[in-house]
Amino acid sequence: MLAERLAHGMHRRVLSLARSLTPLSLAILLLGCSIVAPLARGFESPRVQIFASKVESISHAYVRLRVELAIFNPNPYGLHPQRIRYRLSVNDIQVAEATQPGVTLTAEASTPFHLATDIPFDTLARAAAAAVLLGEVPYVLDGSLQLSSLFVERDVPFRASSVLRFNPPLDLAVPSRGWGSRPPSSRL
Repeated sequence: MLAERLAHGMHRRVLSLARSLTPLSLAILLLGCSIVAPLARGFESPRVQIFASKVESISHAYVRLRVELAIFNPNPYGLHPQRIRYRLSVNDIQVAEATQPGVTLTAEASTPFHLATDIPFDTLARAAAAAVLLGEVPYVLDGSLQLSSLFVERDVPFRASSVLRFNPPLDLAVPSRGWGSRPPSSRL
């Protein structure tokens, strides 16, 4: 009789333990699936696009260029570039090179990133002498994202190109009187 009571009490404890483990087991199983599913899909490289670029300042020695990038992470998990390395070229001549700290790339979203670099004025003038006079300088940005996350560590190369537009010099933008233009009329 005592043995039956002990067996019955133990049976209740085992059932109670099994009932309490079921939600925990289910949670572990779901967590495991949410971790394994992205791995099964595989890693997709982020895509880098130039969103905008502009000259921030010009001195006798340097042109300060700001390039705004949009980095799209197609993966279902965030990525954390430790560094972003890049080279800027004009007419196949490298005019700048730098490394900047990375930024967290949100899962399945586009993240803005700003590059600021100083280009020696004489180097830019040699690489794009005619383009500087016309007010447009086509350029290529080559680089790599040095990524690390819970699942992935690698360098992801990128290449993007765009055109940097300068405002034309005032002499070229507004014809002077000496070129045969009329002065602006004060009448409407």
